[in-house]
Amino acid sequence: MDYFRNNILPIIIKYKNITLYIFIHKIDYFNCNSILQSQYIGEVKKIRSEIEQLIYPEYEEDKFKNILFITSIYDSTLIEAFSTILQNMIPQNQNLCFLLSKFGLKNSYIFDINNKFCLAKEIEMGKENENMFEICVNMIDFVMEMATIYDENEDKMIDSDDDNFDENMEYQLEIKNLKNGIPDSKSIVAFYYIFQNLALIFIVKKDIFEKNKIGIEGNINILRQGVKKIFQK
Repeated sequence: MDYFRNNILPIIIKYKNITLYIFIHKIDYFNCNSILQSQYIGEVKKIRSEIEQLIYPEYEEDKFKNILFITSIYDSTLIEAFSTILQNMIPQNQNLCFLLSKFGLKNSYIFDINNKFCLAKEIEMGKENENMFEICVNMIDFVMEMATIYDENEDKMIDSDDDNFDENMEYQLEIKNLKNGIPDSKSIVAFYYIFQNLALIFIVKKDIFEKNKIGIEGNINILRQGVKKIFQK
């Protein structure tokens, strides 16, 4: 905290128009012991509280919520943090979010496949949780593994700059919703390739997906054309 107070806070005070993003990153060995894990959570709360007290006079509360991230290499929180920063920076974010709002399904995301960064999302108010983002990242891992297995050209790397996917690529996986630790109902996590290594991923109840699949896929084609127009400008 002394380093933050002496080196970071003066920058925030002097340069009002810049935004500094703060990552509180979990140290590896905290993940190995439940007692240390509990201690870590307590330390994070303490650090966050101290930073809030220092920053609030300079930052509005709503803005502060988007600059401090709790991250770890053991889950998708680091990727999610960089995704949030990227969404704040790219000019296309607002247009992509508008397209997702017209798509008609909540819990939908547009991802950069190679980097696993989320460029835009449409989430039902108050319903987002860390599991949704984690599921999307895992879905990308699955798709990239499948693309590697079935790629006719074994020398072609998935993480190259070329567009390695075709417009017809789609996958759906079934996941179980847990209620009090017991499987309650089923959902579908769906992956649809969109354009230039961008993909639409959404999570929807299985019965809704099956009843409306034709309409959903029609809306996906409309969204695909909209995304192409945004990035071809």
